[in-house]
Amino acid sequence: MSTYTTDVKTTAKRSVKYRYICENCGYETEWYNQDIIQQTNETYGGRVNLSVSAEEEKKEIVEKALVKRIEEIKTTIETGKPIFYYFGKGESCPKCKKPQSWFDYSSELEKVPPNLAGIGCLFSILIAFLGFVPMMICTIAGFDNNDWAGVFCVLGIVAAIVFSIIYMIRKSKKYKSESKRVYDEYISSLPKRNKPEIDWDSN
Repeated sequence: MSTYTTDVKTTAKRSVKYRYICENCGYETEWYNQDIIQQTNETYGGRVNLSVSAEEEKKEIVEKALVKRIEEIKTTIETGKPIFYYFGKGESCPKCKKPQSWFDYSSELEKVPPNLAGIGCLFSILIAFLGFVPMMICTIAGFDNNDWAGVFCVLGIVAAIVFSIIYMIRKSKKYKSESKRVYDEYISSLPKRNKPEIDWDSN
């Protein structure tokens, strides 16, 4: 027996505009639009029709949460801490393609290295040589008991999986470490540190 539920979403939104002068090349960007959204999602059992007063109360709570969130963003910017979620255009200057110091680039540094996409190909090759090739050798050698061929195949596949995982972890750590070093050196070499110019009253 299925249970009917009702999802009630309450949303508050503030539209702002921002622009910045690139810290690397001095390029002044155009104004970018950005919505700052605060939302709650509540689930009720059965069909629910909220009264006007209940809806207004929920909206007021979400509006207050939005104001608090905006103040937190302002404080973060003023203190010089990096931000990421809202002002994403700071990831790459339109002209020189360099990130800004106020943009939180840590999430980019944690991405899986693109060259590890070839792990699947390496994995397939290892399976072939460490698994199926020994099995074929056993068959060609004339072993009557095919159990040994199966054992070699399983061991080869396990070895390929373990080797691929170890390789991927080691390469990923090395890639991230090198990426962070290069990024930190770039930030340290910037001629100046700017902050984005934000029009909080662009509604």
